[in-house]
Amino acid sequence: MGRTQHGRDNGQTWRLLDAHSALSDPNDQRRIIEIAEQHCFNDGTEFSRAFRREFGCSPTDVRSGQKADLPYKPATDLRSGSACCCAGCTAEAGR
Repeated sequence: MGRTQHGRDNGQTWRLLDAHSALSDPNDQRRIIEIAEQHCFNDGTEFSRAFRREFGCSPTDVRSGQKADLPYKPATDLRSGSACCCAGCTAEAGR
């Protein structure tokens, strides 16, 4: 599996981007742990730490809208390099 320039797993980055998209979607009512598990994180703490490292904010911040000054963006938009939907996030894709 490929690595990013910072040594992170590209697969994990894509999984986190997809999770971020789900968390920022106001129509997605799943619990955070359910989203984490769907994206191959079996431990909520591991997911939260990886999410914070990737985006600079917690999954709870994104879910609650505290860091969501802009509207929901699908993960495909985040992957293409457009700005993250969270004003406080510092995702690789948005840098």
